[in-house]
Amino acid sequence: MRQTTVEDLICPRCVSISAAELPLSISALIPVLKRGEGETSEILEAILTCGVCRCEYPIVSGVLITVPDVSSYIKSQFSAIVSRCTLNGGISSDLLLYMCNKGYNLAKAECREYYDSTRKLSTYICNHYDDITQVVPKTNSFGQYLHEGYNNFYEYALNLLATSLPLLKERQRAIDVGCYVGGVVNRLASSFERLYGIDISFAGILLARQILVGYPTRVTEYDLYLDGNISLKRMLKTSLRENVDFLVASALSIPFRSTHFDLITNFNLLELVSDPGHMLQELLRISHKNTQILITSPYWWEDDEASTENWVGGRDRQSTPEAVRSLLKKLGVEVIAEEREVPWILRYNNRAFMSFVNDMLIGKVVR
Repeated sequence: MRQTTVEDLICPRCVSISAAELPLSISALIPVLKRGEGETSEILEAILTCGVCRCEYPIVSGVLITVPDVSSYIKSQFSAIVSRCTLNGGISSDLLLYMCNKGYNLAKAECREYYDSTRKLSTYICNHYDDITQVVPKTNSFGQYLHEGYNNFYEYALNLLATSLPLLKERQRAIDVGCYVGGVVNRLASSFERLYGIDISFAGILLARQILVGYPTRVTEYDLYLDGNISLKRMLKTSLRENVDFLVASALSIPFRSTHFDLITNFNLLELVSDPGHMLQELLRISHKNTQILITSPYWWEDDEASTENWVGGRDRQSTPEAVRSLLKKLGVEVIAEEREVPWILRYNNRAFMSFVNDMLIGKVVR
């Protein structure tokens, strides 16, 4: 985590419980492990604490974990987190002892995180950073479509934003909520003073930092899967970004102050959180008047992600596009532009693709 990030953070537990916005500070619970000096320094290990609720948020291999229930989060994937960090720069005995003393290693069973698998990470790195037309041949009608008729989903959305709303004169801070491996942050990096990406996936955030920040170890290539376990190395054409940072956080308890961001992007997350309406409220909490918001979603409702009563539309004969527009208007967002049914395609291997039909909404906060 960048040293400068600390000044922007608040306690997510206090936000979720009492709507209090309380700062976090570096504690003396373990020795702070840093690289570099001054504003450009990186904190690789430390514990941040809230002075009121006393909740403790560890930084592990440069990844700050700021979720309201830190204990449950780490317990559910303790071995996976430690193993991943061991492979990427290591984890100190002080931090490991701290985590064991907190009982993070005592879960009866750990869960397998869907978005932390090697193949899922590879799929999204390809989608975020690579050019799909360079890895899919024109040997069939689908490949021909990708070469001739498909637009890069992220470029399309950000171009829609740029043409729909003039850029703010003061482009200080932006955040991508649900950033996963960080491709959207990378595309926006040259336009803002400071950018953040948050996601619930530890593996995704660690990888985003390795690609764009260079810590704890830099990643400059990835495995593109071809057939079964057969893969080839693909170079990542990215540069290190001095103005970005990534942290593990929930879209339902965003650890940043109110009115903090000038631009908020939210790609394909609406249908994946347990309370989509509350997530939209959180996006508005961290917005100020004139904040620009970009939301995309396939509106793929399933009750194992969000209970049916929490869906925004898709029930009671109300379509999701109309329900989302209505809720945004109620929250104080003016919808400036919208594109419906935009294709979004994920490549898994040479013969497996997943396609979605997404809507894109461009809004401006007017409350």
